[in-house]
Amino acid sequence: MRFVRQRSVGAIDRRRSLPLTFGSPDMVEEILYAAGVSAEFRRACAAGWDAIPPPVRRLLCSHGVTVRGIRSVADDMPKFAATPVGISGRMAAHLQAFHRRGRIIVAESHVSLATGRVEITDDPGAYLCHEAGHAFDDVIGVTSNNKSPAFRRAYQGDVSAMTSESRVELLYFTQPRVGRRETFAEAFAVAVGLPTPAFEDQFATAFPRSVAFVRGIIQEQSKAVQ
Repeated sequence: MRFVRQRSVGAIDRRRSLPLTFGSPDMVEEILYAAGVSAEFRRACAAGWDAIPPPVRRLLCSHGVTVRGIRSVADDMPKFAATPVGISGRMAAHLQAFHRRGRIIVAESHVSLATGRVEITDDPGAYLCHEAGHAFDDVIGVTSNNKSPAFRRAYQGDVSAMTSESRVELLYFTQPRVGRRETFAEAFAVAVGLPTPAFEDQFATAFPRSVAFVRGIIQEQSKAVQ
């Protein structure tokens, strides 16, 4: 399998082919794409990566985080397609994007859990930002290592202020144990301006304290890394 490497702000015609590698020094500010992904998908992923402040991107890359755009898990990671991923336990083939061991994977298409049909991923740049939020969390340890009582308070304040109906509607973020981690990742996406499509109308309204906290952390880290 061959991949092409493209700087997130570079022109598409400047790409070149190379074998897939992870964590190499020249990966900073670049995304690896599987051969065959569309130019539109490349632009959407690049927009998502570019929405993240450059110092935060550099911080992620300095910790070995890489971003890869693929056609689909079934096409480009077939041995991984039936593997359960993340808190939902859904098979990787059903996911628009996921973060696993420092690798952010964004798929141009996925298998719909509802219909069983292959569907184009809506706004892949937004999914990239959500997964980058998980990677950022892992690097700084806010929820992954429980280093921030302040974020716990912000999160609990948001959940406590919700109606019971809202808690059910946003169960992905209010569920025990892992809801706080998913909230941090989505708050990151909201803070950089690209919330995931399924939640963009609800999340920022339901989690104002969490979004404000993560936005502040991004600003602090941006200053620290510059």
